[in-house]
Amino acid sequence: MNLLPDLSELIALRYPAATLSFNPQYSGMGRLYGQQRSRQRGRGLEFEEVRPYIAGDDVRHIDWRVTARRGRAHTRLYREEKNLQVWVVCNLDSSMFFGSGLQLKSTLAVRLAALLCWIAHREGHRTGLLIHSGNSSHLQQTHARQQGILPLLQLLVERQPVVVQPPSTTAFSQTLKRLVPLVSSGSLLLLLSDWLDDDPELASLLTQLHQWSHPHLLSISDPLERHGLPNGHYALGIPGAIQIWSGQRSRVRWPARWLGRQQQLQSLCTRLQLPLQQFSTTDNAATGLTRWLRPVALFK
Repeated sequence: MNLLPDLSELIALRYPAATLSFNPQYSGMGRLYGQQRSRQRGRGLEFEEVRPYIAGDDVRHIDWRVTARRGRAHTRLYREEKNLQVWVVCNLDSSMFFGSGLQLKSTLAVRLAALLCWIAHREGHRTGLLIHSGNSSHLQQTHARQQGILPLLQLLVERQPVVVQPPSTTAFSQTLKRLVPLVSSGSLLLLLSDWLDDDPELASLLTQLHQWSHPHLLSISDPLERHGLPNGHYALGIPGAIQIWSGQRSRVRWPARWLGRQQQLQSLCTRLQLPLQQFSTTDNAATGLTRWLRPVALFK
């Protein structure tokens, strides 16, 4: 199993991230409101045209030379560049500190989150990171072209779980609520979790966020959750609450619970028309994202 990622590893992920894009021209994500030229008109930097004044136009934009020449008030219009706001929300709770092979679920989540932050930063988007960890949440924002993403990567390193902890009493949806006053219209929300908790508020909160933003659910799982343990007996649990499990019993209960939760999650996404992407701890993070975000190089 790979060691926990450190800051130098997350910084190095800028290179595989350079082949991926949120741009709908290149990406498999569909049409998003990314770093494109917008038909929205206002006080932008690029002049577009002059047209006759219409009641309600900003009087500061009246072109007085054209008005004097034509004898009728005219307004200058500008084309604005519209940048995407990207929020990466990462669940690093105790259930994510689990893995049977290449890496922990939390480790994969940290690497995926770092890659997504690099993509957003390279494309000039305003980027925010929100982490759910234990009974607390941690938020960090950067502004495109003004601040690097090192604070985001550092937060990922600092908040990743390093030891087994008791289950959290705070649901993931409580962390997501912090986004409600922060998300602007057209924002892209990338939500990374194993989605194993039975969270009664999740559906209503995702519905609320989906009214003005674009949530994408990224689900992370481990093969043992899907298939159970091999034959034998195993000591499992957290310190002070260790149980002896039989492999045969786990192959009945674990896959059934995992499949039931996945079916609920898929049904929720279908009902709310939300994209759902699956990732496994057997995946390389960059390779897993490539299946979702097509490499830019293929379209050049």
